Amino acid sequence: MKSFKNVGIIGAGSMGIGIAQIASTSNCNVFIFDQNKSACQQALKKLEKVLIRLIEKGGDFGGTWYWNRYPGAACDTEAYIYLPLLEELDYVPSQKYAHAPEILSHSQNIAKKYNLYENACLETEVTALNWDENASRWIIQTNRKDKFRARFVIMSNGPLHRPKLPGIQGINSFQGHTFHTSRWDYRYTGGDSNGGLNGLKNKRVAII
Repeated sequence: MKSFKNVGIIGAGSMGIGIAQIASTSNCNVFIFDQNKSACQQALKKLEKVLIRLIEKGGDFGGTWYWNRYPGAACDTEAYIYLPLLEELDYVPSQKYAHAPEILSHSQNIAKKYNLYENACLETEVTALNWDENASRWIIQTNRKDKFRARFVIMSNGPLHRPKLPGIQGINSFQGHTFHTSRWDYRYTGGDSNGGLNGLKNKRVAII
């Protein structure tokens, strides 16, 4: 069993990154799963050096901005309010409503600045979370056969990484090419998040 004296964080989206940054720069002891971000941040500020481990299903930091990369994806909240740790990274968003690639890049830069990659288990899912009464510790198991022990566990896992297919008749028998917008298939459409979807030329396309 891998032992961590204090904190486990599940989820590496905005909340998980924010909490991990606070924990890594304060005298705190915590474990975080990826939302009420402000409440968790305030709670962590009250804790006393932190040993942390982040567990993230995706292949990188960013949360919903890691998964959702469809053309034109952007945040509908002003970037100066939405993006965390702008002053700490001495960064100014390029536009009022930042697009997905910029938000994802900012998340990755936070993780690099605060060495969060060193304490992250990416492409990893939690399969069980149990309380060990005798040890007074949480036992966290993953789909990679990891077994972690932590004093605290912080759930920062959001729902926006799960695609939901529309329940319409015939969807399972449709013979054309299909994909969910949150898993945009640029190998089929060509281009990137800025456009240039040349693979769709002369095709009829429906987005449901």
